[in-house]
Parts: sequence; C-alpha cells; structure tokens
Amino acid sequence: MKYTALLTCAAALLCTSCLVHAPATSYYDEPQVVEQRQDTLKQLINLLPPHQRTIPAAREEAAWLVEHGFKAAISISRYNDPIGIGWQNNANVNSPDHIRERGLCWQYQADMFREMRRRHLEYFYLGCCRRDGASDDEHNSIYIRAAAGQWPDAVLMDPWPRSGRLIVLNRRDIKIEGWYDVPDMRAYLASVYTENHRYPMEHWERVQSDENPRHYISVFSAEGRNSRQGRLMHANMQRGLRERNGRLTDY
Repeated sequence: MKYTALLTCAAALLCTSCLVHAPATSYYDEPQVVEQRQDTLKQLINLLPPHQRTIPAAREEAAWLVEHGFKAAISISRYNDPIGIGWQNNANVNSPDHIRERGLCWQYQADMFREMRRRHLEYFYLGCCRRDGASDDEHNSIYIRAAAGQWPDAVLMDPWPRSGRLIVLNRRDIKIEGWYDVPDMRAYLASVYTENHRYPMEHWERVQSDENPRHYISVFSAEGRNSRQGRLMHANMQRGLRERNGRLTDY
C-alpha cells in the first residue's frame, strides 16, 4: 500500500512539473488534445440555433475558432515562457527584476482576444469574463458564444492555469465556478483589436509603467511607447516579423 501511495504521489508531482513550462508545439496533436478539440467543436456547434448547425460556413467558423484557440494558447504561453503555473508565475511577472515580462491572467486574456480577432465572426461572438472580481483571487479569461445567444450559454477557453494547455468550460462549469460577463473589458479590447487586425503576436495593448511595475498603461500613449517595456515590445515585434518573413504569428 505504501509503495502504491508513493507511486501515485510521484506521478502527481511529475504531472504538475510538466505544467511548469509551456507545452511543445506538438502538444496540439497529442491524442487527449485531439479528443478535447473535437469535444470543444461539438460544444460550439451546439451553441448555435438548430437551423444554423448544418450551415457549412458556420461549421467552418467553429472549426477555425477551435484550431486557433488551441494553437494560440500554446503559442502565447511559449512566448511568455512561464516559470511555474498560475499564481507561481505571477510572482515572476510582478518581480522588480523582471524575471518574466508577461504571464498574468488578464494578459493571457488580452493575448487570446488579440489572436481570436484575426477574422470576421458571423455566427459566433468573442467575449471576456471574470471570476472573483476585486479580490486577490480575481481571474480573467475569454469565452465564445453564438452570435444569437446570451451569456452564460458559452464555451470558456482559459490558457492561464496550465501554462497554455487550454481548460475548456461549458455553461454548467461557468455557473458553478461563478464566472460573469465583463462587457466593458470586451469593448475595450475590441476597440484595440478590430476584426482582421494586423498586429503581430508580440503586440501588447498595455505595458508596465517605468515608475511602478504594478501599474500598466496604454502602449499607444507617449509614456507607454517610451517605457522600457514599450520599447521592448516594439523590438520584439520587429524581430518576430523578420524571423517569420512577415507572418503575424508562428502558428
């Protein structure tokens, strides 16, 4: 019994340690992820009104959202290069030594929104949501619902807790965990990242203030553009575009 318990404990620790770093790009094609993607696609299609579920364009749009949601989550996390999962990595982002430049949950939310706005959506709607707002446990993510639907009839895609390995929640889980819609954040991000935008994946809509690393400012402001992180962002954008021969993403 003791030996079995030790093996179980070791397996749990190994599993956790695997989440400390971003997944390899091959994670997208791992069998359990393929199954998760297929289930997510079914969930999205089932959100549509019955008369839209067999429309080829609607099904193609759902498939695009699943493909890009999973690939973007992996790519964003690999770019952030987390040390530790979730709250563990937050300490590295908030460090005055800048151990990591990015990786807070609201940053993942903004980055996912940026990546999912690379096309026009006719049948679906991309939104922002939050849990435990105005507390130390506040958490932010994105969701997808039918364009004709209403919150919380949605599929939530959360890349933050498992370092780019998407957690997908449906209506039941959304309600149990106490998530709520945040239309103001959605409106703000939609104003920055319009549909079919041309910002590369290195673009950040907010950057750290030089005076207070816990304070974030618009990258479009003079202070933001000239800040340490604003200059770093622009250098990263230029380098990324060169390395990808002008492509906006690496996936």
